[in-house]
Amino acid sequence: HTYTHTHTHTHTRGIDLVCSYGMPGQGGLDLVAREVFGKIIARGKLTVAGIIPMPLNCRILEFGKKVDFASLKDSYELAAIPSDQAAPAAKLLSRILRRNVQPLSHFAAIALHASNPNIHPARLYGLFSDHREGKVYKENPLFYETFDEKSAEWAQKVSDERIKVWREIVRKMKIGEVNEVPQLKEYVMAIYGDQIHDKSSLASVFSTNDGFKGFRCPMKRVGDGWTLNFHNRYFIEDIPEGFCVYKGIADLAGVKTPAIDKILGFFQKFMNFEFIKDGKLQGRDVGRTKAPQAFGITTLDEYINGTSRISQSKL
Repeated sequence: HTYTHTHTHTHTRGIDLVCSYGMPGQGGLDLVAREVFGKIIARGKLTVAGIIPMPLNCRILEFGKKVDFASLKDSYELAAIPSDQAAPAAKLLSRILRRNVQPLSHFAAIALHASNPNIHPARLYGLFSDHREGKVYKENPLFYETFDEKSAEWAQKVSDERIKVWREIVRKMKIGEVNEVPQLKEYVMAIYGDQIHDKSSLASVFSTNDGFKGFRCPMKRVGDGWTLNFHNRYFIEDIPEGFCVYKGIADLAGVKTPAIDKILGFFQKFMNFEFIKDGKLQGRDVGRTKAPQAFGITTLDEYINGTSRISQSKL
């Protein structure tokens, strides 16, 4: 889901310019904004900015009344459309959050960033790569405190692949800097800082992170045991709205992603969806994702430069 904060500037000429902040900035926020608000953005009346990470880690204890507040992040990154508005939007958000906010060159850097789509599917595959339909487990393990080397290995493979995609975009499209999209370990250490007690490995930045304490796996009760809940947001949001975005952009950039393909192919069958087919994001349910292909984008130029049908917006 995208949560927005809208800030309006009234300039001396009496023209209101609205900056809408989407949190998180992943999940196709830029593509939806271009499809719906493209004409307003083109007239200079609206800036849409996407932020990563989400400011807070919370879980609902009592709906509408009480949450478990786990952590506040140390730093943020922001991309915007139009892209030249990223710096002023970042400056304004920094004043609001009282935290460092770094502008990025293009929304693709947000889409390919290290966050939940890199973390959750890889960790779930590390834990449940032997899952089969109807399998029942004795317990629901802690998601982060038990983060092991197998899960870290898959998370690192995904991290390496999305970094490779971004570097290819920088090379082909002559935009941005290669270091705008960080490795997963570097990213987690930057946003959690001293909340991490052991920074020696990728597994330990999760397992010793105070900001990740107490969260369990996306499972549901079945009798005396537990089974995977494929209607949980770790599946129904992180995979179609994040993990598939990695894959879709990779296809446009011509970059192979064997680890992403393996994880996506494994979990999609339990979700009763077909996202990946014959090694490409071209299954029957691509339209359910937030990948560029779901918006009719078929080339890297269309995605980066906005030269597709989604530029013909409603407003």
